[in-house]
Amino acid sequence: MVGSASPGSSIAATLPYINNGPNSSRENQTVHLYTASVPLDPAKTVRYVILPDVSDGQTGGGAAMHVFALGIG
Repeated sequence: MVGSASPGSSIAATLPYINNGPNSSRENQTVHLYTASVPLDPAKTVRYVILPDVSDGQTGGGAAMHVFALGIG
């Protein structure tokens, strides 16, 4: 469903437009910023993070997913 988060995630922010193109032209389109968290065993050390392959069906050479931040603590 458009405007809803996938299971295991939530919408962190909703914005009324997206900056589109190299000149950051504004396109009026509702966009969402999603967040997801997972519990970690404090007795273990994180060695690496594997992101999902979300390229299936992607067209136009654009990125299908952007990772803005990752926090472990």
